[in-house]
Amino acid sequence: MYRINELYVYPIKSMGGISLKSARLTDTGFAFDRYWMLVDSNRKCLTQREFPIMALFQVQFIAEGIKVRFNDTAVAIPNTTTTTSTMECRIWEDTVWAVEVSGEVSKWFSKHLGQQVRLVCMAPNSVRYVKRHAPSKVHFPDSSPYLVVGEAALGYLNEKNNSPIPMDRFRPNIVFQGGAPHDEDTWQTIQIGNCNFENTKACARCTVITIDQKTGKQGEEPLLRLSKYRLQDRKILFGQYFKVVQNFGEWIRVGDTLDVLKRKEPLSP
Repeated sequence: MYRINELYVYPIKSMGGISLKSARLTDTGFAFDRYWMLVDSNRKCLTQREFPIMALFQVQFIAEGIKVRFNDTAVAIPNTTTTTSTMECRIWEDTVWAVEVSGEVSKWFSKHLGQQVRLVCMAPNSVRYVKRHAPSKVHFPDSSPYLVVGEAALGYLNEKNNSPIPMDRFRPNIVFQGGAPHDEDTWQTIQIGNCNFENTKACARCTVITIDQKTGKQGEEPLLRLSKYRLQDRKILFGQYFKVVQNFGEWIRVGDTLDVLKRKEPLSP
């Protein structure tokens, strides 16, 4: 039996996540997941790949939106913006229309990151589709709406690693317990509560998993260790992406059972 053990949402792309007891499913992921992102002066997305310090910005929900803390300062960010001027922003190979939250919020982030940046959200009429899975949509994650990782996969990694790696390095949305390491590789469709999910692709890992999310310091692990046994087609795979195919607006909760409805061929060892 598989059971949901942790749920996470990351309101601002590449910044601190929020642990949840329950989460509402939308057609773009958990509500407010990667709803905002930072862009540089060329309107290109910023991530921990280039700026590990982004791990140290901690995010929490408040009544009117979110609050972001960095050291001893904080800024409140509303869920809605009155800005109407749109700009084209790049997130990897995609171009989307976005709006700046506010000049003051952007100045706060620029000060702490040491360069001019803007905090943006998706423009009302802009749509970003999941590659090869339209009409499924996303806001600003790297790929698909829901990243699923098993505790057994992390446990197997830590048996091989010199020091334990925490789950927060992998920035999952849904963490489950039960089964063998990397069972999720074999899942085509799953059900959690009343909601059905379909696999979209395996998650190819980058240098973000080498960044300590508590200190912002970067090393070689666990990327080097994973390359010894999770390398396929020159990509290091850990976790699986899913989309919702039924019952948007439903909630899933820690403790819910996860049922596998259809399996596929596992990845090669």
